[in-house]
Amino acid sequence: MKPVKIIVFLLIASCVYAQVERYELGRRLKLLEQKLEVTKENSVRKRAFEQINKAVLSFFSFKIQDAARSIDEARLALEGKQDRKEFLWAESLFTSPDSRVYDAKQAYLKVTLDAFYAVDKPLAKKITWKLSISDSNGKSIKSLKPVTLNSLPAFQNISITRIKQGDYFLLSEVFVEERKVLASMVLVSFIDSFEKRLESLKRELEGEDKSWQAETAREYVRILQDLKQGKIREADIPAASFLSRAENYKKLIPKDGLLAIPYVDGAIQVSRVYIPDTSEKIPLVIALHGAGGSENLFFEGYGGGKALRLCKNRKWALVAPRNFGFNAEKMSELLDRLSEIYPIDKNSVFLIGHSLGSVQALTIASKKPELFRALALISAGNFQGINEKFTRLPIFIGTGTSDFSFSSSRKLYDFLVKSGAEKVELKVYQDVEHLTAVQFSLEDVFEFFDLAKI
Repeated sequence: MKPVKIIVFLLIASCVYAQVERYELGRRLKLLEQKLEVTKENSVRKRAFEQINKAVLSFFSFKIQDAARSIDEARLALEGKQDRKEFLWAESLFTSPDSRVYDAKQAYLKVTLDAFYAVDKPLAKKITWKLSISDSNGKSIKSLKPVTLNSLPAFQNISITRIKQGDYFLLSEVFVEERKVLASMVLVSFIDSFEKRLESLKRELEGEDKSWQAETAREYVRILQDLKQGKIREADIPAASFLSRAENYKKLIPKDGLLAIPYVDGAIQVSRVYIPDTSEKIPLVIALHGAGGSENLFFEGYGGGKALRLCKNRKWALVAPRNFGFNAEKMSELLDRLSEIYPIDKNSVFLIGHSLGSVQALTIASKKPELFRALALISAGNFQGINEKFTRLPIFIGTGTSDFSFSSSRKLYDFLVKSGAEKVELKVYQDVEHLTAVQFSLEDVFEFFDLAKI
């Protein structure tokens, strides 16, 4: 488990630059996973996997910039651009606004363009950089004329005085000899009287209200305070939407967003939820992320939100807890509380875990198998505990031939078969490694769940 511990250290380091690293690595990996989803040719995928394996080794060696470069090179290989130096140079850049949330009274938004890792600048007569702001529908709200890019870091200011309150995308485009080589987006928010409203909400939440509505609002406030202090989260945050939800927390029943549930012992479980609009009882997928990850991984990462798409197709609910742990009693309590809020079908609850999350899922399911209809373990660890009820639980195991947990996943499968598990399936994906094992397993996982639900 040493590699996992290293990833944890890399992803949860708290300094400002580490926050930038976390965001940039997540952004680049999400783009890679999205491209992998639509690339079907195995030979092209294989070239990308070679670079992804390099990225894994760089993670383990604390070489974050090298890892980012390998991720970018993997995506460029999928796009057939791996031999074009100007594209890799452009991908090395990152765009950083001076904040992610602005009071609507502020006059300017300052933007920095810099290199995340070192790549030789392409020899070209003209390199230009263009900034624009668009709304959630892609409509351009503000656009600056391209400026010549001579050196890095580079800076530009955008006037924001006439932009209405809301969440917007800051689009950064780079052109080499009139050819667009980069288009990257960062979410920024403009909020009327932001600091005043945030302080007012904090005072309102200082009371004794321990309901899940109040705890959810407090979680939104914590995130907004981080943004106010210049801290960067691992994912884009729609701050205007977050503040509006928090201010209306007494009427809040999240169908797509954050949910904070207080346990009997006083602990708070933050999760990201998706609940379909239906009058029927809803099957539920609980998804436990890997080490160093967050509740956003199964919604935005792991195949660009593939688990969410598969749940939406079936009108199933998806709940991804943050850093859940190994406590089976708390899982039982979580399911009870979710059932009080939403029309959950407690006879159709499915559990997925990746990497460390698979160890958590296996531990929880072995202690309380009656909670679940089926279990999916991706990049699984070994396990030596089992009981009679657990042997009746359908179990799916997914791994890749280049996954460092490949051996432990096979050993787990052999152990479960020898222990009398009635329904256990192992799927091995050629050349797939640890980082992308989830997205290549998920379709098989949900087909496995479909059969278990019948």
